[in-house]
Amino acid sequence: MPVVNDGVVYDNIASAKHPPRQQILQGIRAPVMAACQNYSQLAPDVHLIGSLATSAAEKDALKHAYDVPTKPMNKLRNVLNQTIRSARCAMCGVGEATTLDHYLPKDDFPEFSVYSNNLTPSCAACNTKKKKKIVDQNTQVRSFLHPYFDIVPNFQFLGVEIRIDPTSFIVQFQINRVAGMPAHVYNHLRSHVDELGLLDRYRKSTLNHLSDDRRAYARTFNEDGTGAILAAQLANRANDYALDYGPNYWLAVLYTELSSHNGFCHGGFQTLDAIQ
Repeated sequence: MPVVNDGVVYDNIASAKHPPRQQILQGIRAPVMAACQNYSQLAPDVHLIGSLATSAAEKDALKHAYDVPTKPMNKLRNVLNQTIRSARCAMCGVGEATTLDHYLPKDDFPEFSVYSNNLTPSCAACNTKKKKKIVDQNTQVRSFLHPYFDIVPNFQFLGVEIRIDPTSFIVQFQINRVAGMPAHVYNHLRSHVDELGLLDRYRKSTLNHLSDDRRAYARTFNEDGTGAILAAQLANRANDYALDYGPNYWLAVLYTELSSHNGFCHGGFQTLDAIQ
């Protein structure tokens, strides 16, 4: 969650604009700030917010505040991207965050164009796939998790299956509805994953990730020739990722599975050489 004084940011951006946009932004400050307060109070259910009634000129000024660089806007970008974790996309956990995504799209909700809680570090792939979607029309749940406000269940629902033979290394991720998980929670998670194509992105990233490390696995395996040391190291990596990002982070799930996969730990990693 960013720590930003949004009122000050808004005022500084407005002051950096030329008339008449400066006067327009200053004139609608009160309703915009009220809308931002409403956003934080309703979050994560921000889909319940009605868009602020604005004129064409006001919409233009609000979107211009974000779209056209000013020193205050650039400073806001830097604040939102300053942590190490912000370098990784908040929507997928795979790609590099090269842009800011408007959780509520600025075309429909221009009042949140420069509101920090509506701006999340995102990769280009997620930003493109997300577009202007807000609610899944089939399930009536929000299409995407809100990186700042949604609480992801702390029990494992992301799973992975790994099959290895001499000529193929097959990885398949899946979302599981575990016992006790409410339907709306499962539908929310399912929508987020499906809309962003995450299961296939996890699969591709896994193959690249493991391929890059295949020589390290061979060296570790050769230390004892039994796979025990390799299994322990993989389990430690899984635990480290889970502590930092939760049990459903794709690398935590992957390394947990690999650490208990006898085929992989007893030489199955060598198949990665065959599929280069």
